[in-house]
Amino acid sequence: MGIVLFTYMAPRAVVSPHGWDWRAITEGPTDAVATATAGGFQAVRVLDSSPGAVYAVELLATSGLLGVAAGPSATHANATREVVVVPADRCTGVPALKAHAASGGRILLVGPSEALREAFELPEPAVWAEPAPEAAVDLSGARALRNLPLPPRGREWVKPAGWEVLARRVDGGSLVVQRGSIVATSLDLVSWLRALRQGDAELAGIDTDGVHGTKPNDLRPFPWSSSAWRQPGADAWTELLSWLVGERLQDRPLPRAWPLMTAAPSALILTADQDFAEPDWIEPVLARTEAVGGELTLLTTKGTRQANTDAVDAKGGALLPAASLSRARIWGHGIGLHPNGAGLRAPRDIAQAIASHHARTEKELLADELRVARHHYLQWWGYSEPMDHLASLGIWMELNFVSIEPRLRGPGFQFGSGRPARWQAPEGRLLPILSQPTQVEDDVLVGEYGYSANLTEVQAALASAYLLDSGAVWRVPVTANVHPTLVMSGGAVLLDGLLAAASERGMPILSAERWATWSWQRLRALQGTTVRPTPTGWQVAPSPSEVPLLLWTPGDDCEAPVAPSPLGPTGCLSPWPTSGT
Repeated sequence: MGIVLFTYMAPRAVVSPHGWDWRAITEGPTDAVATATAGGFQAVRVLDSSPGAVYAVELLATSGLLGVAAGPSATHANATREVVVVPADRCTGVPALKAHAASGGRILLVGPSEALREAFELPEPAVWAEPAPEAAVDLSGARALRNLPLPPRGREWVKPAGWEVLARRVDGGSLVVQRGSIVATSLDLVSWLRALRQGDAELAGIDTDGVHGTKPNDLRPFPWSSSAWRQPGADAWTELLSWLVGERLQDRPLPRAWPLMTAAPSALILTADQDFAEPDWIEPVLARTEAVGGELTLLTTKGTRQANTDAVDAKGGALLPAASLSRARIWGHGIGLHPNGAGLRAPRDIAQAIASHHARTEKELLADELRVARHHYLQWWGYSEPMDHLASLGIWMELNFVSIEPRLRGPGFQFGSGRPARWQAPEGRLLPILSQPTQVEDDVLVGEYGYSANLTEVQAALASAYLLDSGAVWRVPVTANVHPTLVMSGGAVLLDGLLAAASERGMPILSAERWATWSWQRLRALQGTTVRPTPTGWQVAPSPSEVPLLLWTPGDDCEAPVAPSPLGPTGCLSPWPTSGT
């Protein structure tokens, strides 16, 4: 196809499609974890402060569950009203837990130790070792949920006598069981979900797909079926955990901070890697996005190395004319980093190239607005090292975890999630940076590269629309990345298809900066909000957020009841009042 051009005209008036300016919100990254005291009520108490406890709280935050914190065992009079989560790396206090259960306490045992299995009369689990196992979740009153990813090797109960089975492996044993107020998972789901989202640290530095050097997708080879590839399996497992502690073990379902900016069931987070494109190629992409009321993030290569043979601190390139850049910023578009470290072998040189690009862009172009980054060629070294480096530069959200698997011929959830979460370093600390996986990328779908699926533009657009529907089932966004040169040389079929699919479904089209800003504000609100039981439900404190958030509460006293996931239950969405209202 020939090049299709849009003229990027200066309008008489520019009005952002959203009611708040993400640039005005300066409170962002934090490494804090919501904590509970022994004497204060906590709706969901994850025991102690182990790495498993910390990441369990982070996972439950992605679903928006309110009233979750990590801390010691409760000593107050209402301790049996709390749901206690025992992560697999918490092995002490078995007699106290047994006594808590005997008094009516509610407990979720995640991958319980041998001592806990004996204390709660769980059988010894069997071990499977198959190339591609998947799970099915069978719940009373809910349709079976299939194709949830499982590790190649894991544990299950074959016949857990006296326990109700809530989830099982396809053609296998039981994975989640319940007896009274006790629920247990045979797997350490917290560790498994961290591995799904972050990849396998043992694969650090290995180019598993043999293309373009080491990248995040090399940390997560994906052996499952195409149906599992096309749904957010980590988010689905997280929703199961949230359902267990937020409804199954509660007298009344816990309220949630809705995981999306609007009542729409999903959203399109839209980015564009500049890849050294000239302004004439960029402006039509912006114009097309604005035509449907959307915004995007341009990851710029201005100020970075322009060739793989350049010196570490080399720079060059162009972005947009001053008037066009000003207009784009007013509309709500963002400018992020796309540093080029390709051709550099030493990690310190790659890190220096990224830091130099950041410093130049921040100083010369954007002042303090630089919030998101994706590396050229998705260059990665080690495991957590790039995350530490980006966090040290003050980046709010990274976008390097792109789904790449040409054998599955379409976009998908390689890292199991569409939701952002903080990265957990091997020693257990949470880094103050959000990792946002990218599911749709044009060169991965329609390019002619070793990693491409070789789809037509129309096929890629249809497959991407399907992925939006899959995300909507679980209330998760889909992140898409395009390249201006590929967009315009291909007639913009994939980009226009993405924009049309989101618009037809009523889904907002957001820049990564707006999404990052909103996500940090929502996380801070979750950490800073108290939830107290009342005779009829829950009392939720006002939101401390500077951005609009939606509050989900159980019940059907509204025009359009909605469930937070296929696991239910239904409830009502309303603006979450702030302390100033």
